Amino acid sequence: MITEVKHASEIAELVCELTKKCTIKEEYFAASFGLSPTEVKVLKSFSESNSLTIKDLCGKLKITPGRITHIISSLEQKKLIVRNVDPNDKRNAVLSVSQRCTPLIENLNESYIQLHQNILERLGEDEQEKIASSLKILIEVFNEWNSQK
Repeated sequence: MITEVKHASEIAELVCELTKKCTIKEEYFAASFGLSPTEVKVLKSFSESNSLTIKDLCGKLKITPGRITHIISSLEQKKLIVRNVDPNDKRNAVLSVSQRCTPLIENLNESYIQLHQNILERLGEDEQEKIASSLKILIEVFNEWNSQK
């Protein structure tokens, strides 16, 4: 039992520290594109789909409708997102990326991978595989915990 508590405490601290480091990385990455970390997350969401509703983004990114509206307005001002009224439901907006934004999203994705390659190049391939495997297991455990609460 003492060992279990020790492991839980150690993992809790490591996850907390990793979260802090990831936040620093995300802020650095976003700033290099003149965007906020949340704006980057919104734009990266369009890698998977050409158009999304505000409701889709709220669910996907776990952001309130008020916050997502503010972010979308900022991206509209930067001429990266286009907002159109949903013809099936006038209360809802369908968002799509502007022509100007498509190459930016491709660059975002490529640069994101490159950033992680630069971070991970300090490790050997075996260590990288162990980290990837451990992170997959941790995500599975968190997903299982989340589905049961």
